[in-house]
Amino acid sequence: MVPLLADAPAQLLPARELMAFTLACHIILVPFGVALPLITLVMHHRGLRRHDPAALLLARRWSAVMAVQFAVGVVTGTVLSFEFGLLWPGLMGKWGGVFGIGFGVEAWAFFLEAVLIAIYLYGWRRLKPRTHFLLGLPLPVVALLGAFGILAANSWMNTPQGFTLDAAGKPVHVQVWSAIFTPIFGPQYWHFVVAMLITAGYTVAGVYAVGWLRGRRDRYHRLGFTVPFTLAAVFTPVQFLLGDSLARSVFHKQPVKFAATEIVWRTDTRVPEYIFGRLHPDGSISGGIKIPQFDSILAGFTPDTKVTGLTSVPASDRPTATQATIVHWAFDLMVVLGSLLILLALWYGWGRPRRRRLPASPWFFRGAACAGVASVVAVECGWITAEVGRQPWIVYQHMRIGEAVTATRAGSLWIMLGLVVVVYVFIFGSLLAVLLKMRAGWRLADGHRPAGERREAPETDTPYGPRAGVVAGPPRSGDTGAGRTHRGRPAVMPAVIAVVLLLAVAAYACAGGTDYGAGFWDLTAGGAERGKRPRWLIDHAMAPVWEVNNVWLVFIFVLMWTGFPVFFQTVFSAMWLPLALAAIGLVLRGAGFALRKPLRRIAGRRLYGAVFAISSLLTPFFLGAAVGGIASGRAVPGTEASAHAWSNPTSILFGLIAIVSTAFLGAVFLAGDAVRFGAPDLVGYFRWRALGSLVALAVLAAIMLTVTRSDAPHVWHGLTHGVGLGLVILAGVCSLATGWLLLRRSGAWPRITAVGVVAAAVLAWGAAQRPYLIPTSLTVADGAAAASSLRWLGLVTLVAALVVGPALALLYWLDTHGELEPLSDADLRTEPDHEDPTG
Repeated sequence: MVPLLADAPAQLLPARELMAFTLACHIILVPFGVALPLITLVMHHRGLRRHDPAALLLARRWSAVMAVQFAVGVVTGTVLSFEFGLLWPGLMGKWGGVFGIGFGVEAWAFFLEAVLIAIYLYGWRRLKPRTHFLLGLPLPVVALLGAFGILAANSWMNTPQGFTLDAAGKPVHVQVWSAIFTPIFGPQYWHFVVAMLITAGYTVAGVYAVGWLRGRRDRYHRLGFTVPFTLAAVFTPVQFLLGDSLARSVFHKQPVKFAATEIVWRTDTRVPEYIFGRLHPDGSISGGIKIPQFDSILAGFTPDTKVTGLTSVPASDRPTATQATIVHWAFDLMVVLGSLLILLALWYGWGRPRRRRLPASPWFFRGAACAGVASVVAVECGWITAEVGRQPWIVYQHMRIGEAVTATRAGSLWIMLGLVVVVYVFIFGSLLAVLLKMRAGWRLADGHRPAGERREAPETDTPYGPRAGVVAGPPRSGDTGAGRTHRGRPAVMPAVIAVVLLLAVAAYACAGGTDYGAGFWDLTAGGAERGKRPRWLIDHAMAPVWEVNNVWLVFIFVLMWTGFPVFFQTVFSAMWLPLALAAIGLVLRGAGFALRKPLRRIAGRRLYGAVFAISSLLTPFFLGAAVGGIASGRAVPGTEASAHAWSNPTSILFGLIAIVSTAFLGAVFLAGDAVRFGAPDLVGYFRWRALGSLVALAVLAAIMLTVTRSDAPHVWHGLTHGVGLGLVILAGVCSLATGWLLLRRSGAWPRITAVGVVAAAVLAWGAAQRPYLIPTSLTVADGAAAASSLRWLGLVTLVAALVVGPALALLYWLDTHGELEPLSDADLRTEPDHEDPTG
């Protein structure tokens, strides 16, 4: 652990360690989210163009892997969004309106990527080959756009610009365009993107390199190795040049970080280069390999180049000697690994273009098998260099990390860190185990079977094509199955963004709530035999859309910290514990659902199913409790984390209402899905549960109106007067209509009215709080960011809605019309008509 300054807050160390751990874990998945879609589409195109069944099989299998890792990446990425508020409320409270627009771009890109991945993964069996491929083509572009947003925000933290500070030190006159395109953005962005492509390429190729070393040298393994390795090898030398460009940008724009990277103590010319080595607090360097004058030559191509040293600024404004050593070692290790990868790429390129053969030496394949791990380590080292090298600043030369950290007690953060470590070890260990089981299952399915053993009939004589009927799942006995004015600032934009935020909350309450409700009924379905068919329906109904539904939450956070940074800071500071528990619940829930699907053994499915189901109950409760803390007005700006903010009667009731409303939505939608999947026995099963949940929701709503009269009077008044009352009445009418329609078994209409119930209730709460974000301490106008930030946020949201809206509509249309189906075991093994002999 990096030693901190003696006067640093006690909570700073655990906050940094927690952020570092979760970010390091998430980064492992990022290369596959950014680059695996491109690699898969290259293989997919090859299969279509050359009518190559082996290439299409590889593309289908890689898309299945892509879906599993993306699901885990969704939840670990959402945790990082939580942590900006839980750990660094000072950063987002002061600067969110300046650099948060980058996160807005990333959130919409993330949203669109989730939609497109769902269509691509579940479209193999239903969409026409050309249509399916064309719908996948935007995936790499959207991935690049998401990386654009993240790197725009990070490069701003390294070289902040696009604002001026008023007399109180607050940013004003924000120029969003300048804040996005900082001097270091270009080199940092392309260095990052190419690193993701190299890492994904080498990692995928490494799997087949191991198979090659074990004697599996058929065309399937050759193709699985050659395509990703070639992409990675081509870009590896390019990455070396991009890294050099980025290092020179750091030399000019962040000279103190450059000094830490090269452990330069005093400003001077003819500065030597140290390969590794350790910097001591007195400026001396021990160990390592010293190359005279070489650092000056690298920086300016001449020994006379002056290199700024760490002592050019006060000790309080620079990394410590230990931090500088960590940065230096991380940078040198990254360069060493990159150099080895260049040698490996040159080895591959020496014979491949001329002889069209892979290198014969087993040492080449040993190196290729290790290249993926080396690339991941290099990426981690790059982020260590970027983040630790900026210390002690969280916003370079404008805000220290100690000023941004939460006021939550250090002991609570250490407990949180321990809990997160346990959860992440479980999740990533499970992810690895599931991927290995998938690989083993595919290898077994591809191998020769004993004579007389029955093979499932192929779905078609081509890799594509619709089946005769829709598979309804495991048949029960006798049933074959069938087939969401501040001073000096115009009042309009804050109100517009507030409305967008409220609509996003309503969308998440409906879309995400439906998924949480499915988890509730998964939990209460009963034992293995009794709950088999309900759980089968839940799996099939949720699979194509659940990641999309939960991305709404990321968008909500982006709207909060960019449009209303003080509001974001207040909510996450006052209600730290319930939001932290909700974040953990999201991780466990998403991972549990994603990882139980590929498993066949009942014990594994039970374990991950229990994690998914229990988290589906706890997460909406804690999110609802946090909303109740806002509605009751207890989360006043400046309030530190306290149980008083979220354990009050309003919060408890909101938490219970959240659980019951999700159960209600889940049951209504599952009843409709039972009709779609041809499972009449489950239609009644979920219809009666929907009616029971509706009655419970009505009772809780009546109790809530009684409690809020004394506990949250401003909200109670808004709910019983004006627009709020109208929306409450609308929710009541939709409730009656839903009950009537459920009793009449009226097709899809109960879904529409059920969404109307929940959406009207959320909108009623928002209308009841007007004009406050937090009654009665923070108005919409007072909590809004700068006018320019709001305009850009509105523009980004509008443009993104025009793109994401149709894509989202397409996804739901395809899903509800039976055009999306999960890949079966038969889809992921060699087809009999063009069998690959050894797989």
